[in-house]
Amino acid sequence: MKAFREMQFLSSEELYKTENISEMEYIGAKSSYKAAQANYLGAEASLKIQQRQLANSTFTSPIAGYIANLDLEVGQMVGVGTHIASIVNIKKMIIKTGVSSKDIIKIKKNQIADLELEDLGKKYKGRVSGVGLKPINNSANYPIEIVLDNKNKEILPGMIVQGKILSKLNKQVIYISQDNIIERYDEKIVFIISDGKVEKRNLKLGKKLNEYVIVKSGLNEGEKLVVQGYDNLSETSKVIIK
Repeated sequence: MKAFREMQFLSSEELYKTENISEMEYIGAKSSYKAAQANYLGAEASLKIQQRQLANSTFTSPIAGYIANLDLEVGQMVGVGTHIASIVNIKKMIIKTGVSSKDIIKIKKNQIADLELEDLGKKYKGRVSGVGLKPINNSANYPIEIVLDNKNKEILPGMIVQGKILSKLNKQVIYISQDNIIERYDEKIVFIISDGKVEKRNLKLGKKLNEYVIVKSGLNEGEKLVVQGYDNLSETSKVIIK
């Protein structure tokens, strides 16, 4: 419309100079041209405002990830501080847990953590990324954080993962389950099988490792340990291994 009015005005201007139209017709053409210019400028300003509003309506997350929760609906007005969405990034997971005061002194940053997700039956390697210096609120446990590369995106937020952190390595030791030890007064006893007969052994035990215990003396490598039915055994009982 602006270009059309401009052409009309220029044409009327030439006609007016050659006295082929009246002054009133020339003034009318000039007025229409100025009105078209004003309308064009107004439309241009309105377009810029609409473009700015469109740009302001686009939200960009400061982190990469997936939208877990979207708290907006189409057409909803939002203000400063309004919660828009929850973003999760599962490429690298952070596992937050706690350990006792007995264990926290053994854990250092960058130690390797063996992790297992029972639901998938898979094991992973993590790394201690943070160690707390004071207990968790209303707890006797100290907080630690373990970071895990989740390249295959198999672990999702909220899943329960079991973890073990190796604090000390015991080499060249014999250890057995505490369930296989019989306690008789002050004795710690197990039974082994030798030449088809049961033989009682008195043990000297060392450090406990969860459900296991280190045997300092009383057992030798390669000996066959009775792990079931030992309550009904006595020394020199004959047995058949099945």
